[in-house]
Formats: sequence, C-alpha cells, structure tokens
Amino acid sequence: MLNAFKKKEGNKKETIAEKSEVKTTVRKKDKPSIYKIILENVKENGTLNVQRIEEELWKLDSKSDEMVFMAGYKDNVKQEPKEINEITGMIIIEKLGKRNYKEPEEFEADFQKLDTGAKEFLNFFHSNAVKAKPDLKTVHDFMAEVLMTTVNMEIFKIAFEIVGNFSDSSTEDVIFTIGQYPEVARYMAMLLVNRENFDRIRELLSKTEGWGKVSVLELLAYNGLLKGKIDYQIELIEAVYSGNFVLSMETDPIIAHNFDIVEILDKSTEDSELFLNITNIMNISIEGGVYTSILNTPEGREKFIKYIKTLEAVEFEHERLIGYIILYRTFKYVPAELMEQIVEKDFDYKKLKKEMKNYLDENYKEEIMSEILQSENEFFLLDYAIDHKKSFVLDIVKKKYADNIYNYNYL
Repeated sequence: MLNAFKKKEGNKKETIAEKSEVKTTVRKKDKPSIYKIILENVKENGTLNVQRIEEELWKLDSKSDEMVFMAGYKDNVKQEPKEINEITGMIIIEKLGKRNYKEPEEFEADFQKLDTGAKEFLNFFHSNAVKAKPDLKTVHDFMAEVLMTTVNMEIFKIAFEIVGNFSDSSTEDVIFTIGQYPEVARYMAMLLVNRENFDRIRELLSKTEGWGKVSVLELLAYNGLLKGKIDYQIELIEAVYSGNFVLSMETDPIIAHNFDIVEILDKSTEDSELFLNITNIMNISIEGGVYTSILNTPEGREKFIKYIKTLEAVEFEHERLIGYIILYRTFKYVPAELMEQIVEKDFDYKKLKKEMKNYLDENYKEEIMSEILQSENEFFLLDYAIDHKKSFVLDIVKKKYADNIYNYNYL
C-alpha cells in the first residue's frame, strides 16, 4: 500500500450521498476500490493482469444493458470534447484548493454535474489553476484519498493524474505500476514526458497493452517528441511488439506515419526481428483506408518504395518470404493503375510483379511455411496459399487452430 497516501484516522462524517439525491460511486463499503483491484493483480514480472482487473471492475458497477469496452477505448475515441461549464468548474477547483470537500463522495457529486469525462476536466483544471490559485498540496492530499477509495473510473483517472504529478522516489514505483493500466497509461506517459524520463516511457510502452499502447504512441508522435531520434524509435518499436497485447490496427498506422521508417529500414538489414516488425507495420498501414493508408501521402509512398528496395536486399529467409507475401497482397488489393503510378520512378511495375511471383513460386514451400506459421498468427499469410491452391498451408493452419472455433470457422 502507498504509505504516502495513508488516510487520516477519525470519525466518519455524514456524506453528500446521504444528503443528496445525486448518485455517487466513490466509496462503497462492500466493494474494493479500483486502486486495490489493480494492485492486487500484478504479475510476477511486474505487469498487470488486465483481463482479471477488467473482470473485477465489471463487478463493481455491472449493467446488463451497457456495452462493454476494452480498457482505454473511450479516451481514444475521436470526438468533440464536451465544454465544461466555467462557473461550476471554477467552483470545483476552488473547493478542492480549500479542502471544502470533507469526503470524496462530495467531489464526485459535483463532478457528475459537469456531465463530462476525466480528460476534459483535467484540461480545464490545468488551464484554470493559475487563475483559481488552489493550494496544490491540499488538492494532492485530498486526491490521494480519492485515488485509494474510488470505484468510479473517471474519478480514478483524475485522481491518478493529479497525484502522479506529485509522486517522488517513495511513491513512483506504485504510480508506475498503476500507470500500466490502459485507462491511465495516457496520464502516466504525460507525467514521464514532463520529467523527460524517456527510458521509463519505453518500459511503459512494453508493459501496458491494447489501448494503453495506442495512447502512449499518440502522445509521443503527435507532439513531435520522436523526430530524428532513430535509435529511440527502434527501441519503441521493439517495446510495442515484444510486450503485451497489441492493437496492431491502431498502433501500426501511428508508427508508419510518424516514425522515420526510411532510416529505420536502413538499419533493419542486419536485424531480422526489426525487419519483420516493419513488415507487419507496413502490411497493416498499406491496408488502411482513406485516412490511414501510407500510400495516400508522398511521404508514405517514399517509405513503401524504400521497403521494397530493402526487401530485395535482405537475406533473412523467413522474413523475406513474409515480406514478399505482403507485397503480393499489396499488388492484389491496390489497383494496378495506382500501384504503377506509385512505383514508376523506381521500378518497372510489370517486371517487379513478375519477380515477386517467381520468388514466391520458388520459395513458398511446405517446410518453410510450416516454420513460419508456428510463430505467426496473421491470416494475411494465407492469401497466396488460397489463390494458388497451396492446400498444405491450410492444413497446417487448421490443425494449429483446431481448438479455436472462431479462427477455424474463418478458414
């Protein structure tokens, strides 16, 4: 338990929930807090058992008619933020700064009147703190109590961000452990960026998962914190894909558009794992729609051309074969006229396509594909097999996924 956040002893005062019709969820005597649930589900390697945490959190406030979202999803949905009523918002900041809230429930009751989320409230809080001049230590001490007791996720995120800004050597490890949870990974990353602790950001990116990885990457990429830092970008790519569960459809386009892929590819010719990661990133990013496909921008097309040139040069047997399968899929799904226009300055499209076909005809063999399919789970590897009736590949995959009904039926 976080000693610095230890609650003061004393008689319980009457709460706002007992005096108001506003429903609050901060403190439920018969329910564990979010803080407790997270810290009770830390694995031996220091990462969080997110699935178990989600199961426990769902029990706190389950509603049969409410859609279940993956942790961190709501904060990553692109939508217009709700404006906060300035008068109500300033009153809340003033009450926080003067410790007018005697119990966490009272703060939640006021927060619910704003009808907004943690992200919007925190933006408002930091934008108006100079004007309101709250006593920040008072705010911190109160939020530390909220952090350890609340069962409301939006309230938890607010408390985590504010308390995290005051964390020191005595509390930073606990804050970092909690910060791996996808719902608050964004705020953990912001804290580390403010402290210029880029090594810990890399560790966070590896240990968080799902939407947590997405939010950390977005923070780094969209604030221009990675430009020109090639070696660090390579470390981040390794952190993303060597760690926990990855939402590739979200992370890959961020990396493809914002990382210096051309320069990274120069270094991938001697690193098979890096080249394979870039291959998978290119695959998802080429497939993207109008807004995410790298083929939609001149810079993205330059990266694609560089990838083809690197593919022709690498000597990694498995990774090169996977790369040519990606190229095959690209030529299959991108209109020939557009593809010819993209590559015409560097390649003869028809010749390139023929060389690709010859390579696959020669190397798409049962022995090598069997080895690849044991480690790769992506169904994009099947395109060539299906089109060219390579039944041995389908047999391998069906056997591998025999116990997975969804994937088996997909085949």
